[in-house]
Amino acid sequence: MFGSVFEWAGDFRNVNIRKSGDDDSSDGLFAPSGRLVADGQRAVRNLENTVRRIQTTKISLIADNLADVYDQLNYLHPFREGNGRSQKVFFSLVCRPRGLQLNWSEIPSNEHNLAAQQAMRGDISLLRKHSRRLWPSLPGAA
Repeated sequence: MFGSVFEWAGDFRNVNIRKSGDDDSSDGLFAPSGRLVADGQRAVRNLENTVRRIQTTKISLIADNLADVYDQLNYLHPFREGNGRSQKVFFSLVCRPRGLQLNWSEIPSNEHNLAAQQAMRGDISLLRKHSRRLWPSLPGAA
């Protein structure tokens, strides 16, 4: 996605990073670079398990599970730049073939960033609320 901008685009980062503007506390730290592959594989398994159940599970539970996975992937922040934008595209592409159209314009960027920051601190409630706004009711879901 950012290949024409950064020569390292698409490569996993090999440095530890934190959320810009955060103080030196551990709250703003993303996953250590050495954990990207293992933690990423776990998050992808969780995503696969969730999308596999889209047609048979209550949409509210699917939305909550997708928020959990979004938080896991956000914590990874595997790239040096473009993680949030890439993650939105990724989720849209994964969900679309399963009947879920995501409308990211439903959530203002500053609200979405706040939800992601709160989730990193252990409070995923706002991210789940946003997720339910993104993933509308699915006909036929139990």
